[in-house]
Amino acid sequence: MGFDTICLFSVIHHTKDMKNNGKKIAAACGRIIIECRLKENGTKPVSKHGKTKWTRTTIWNYDNEEDLMTGLSHLFPGFKVVKNIGYADKNRMILELLKNND
Repeated sequence: MGFDTICLFSVIHHTKDMKNNGKKIAAACGRIIIECRLKENGTKPVSKHGKTKWTRTTIWNYDNEEDLMTGLSHLFPGFKVVKNIGYADKNRMILELLKNND
């Protein structure tokens, strides 16, 4: 484990391979602080021939907080959401996940 905590503020859904990146993050720390919404539409800029185009990366759409928390536990293997710290702008939740030490 390389880090105590990794903070992800409205960013993970903008990566192309979110599932693989989630595994890498989970292997690298003992705690994750994530800011996200129930519905996220990730995009990233791709430049080609001097022009920039926005391309779709990852979309998630959860019906409620409980479903989001379950989804995050799957995204970050071995982690569980332990606390909803509160809300930030644009209806984003700040959640704390800890590594299960079972």
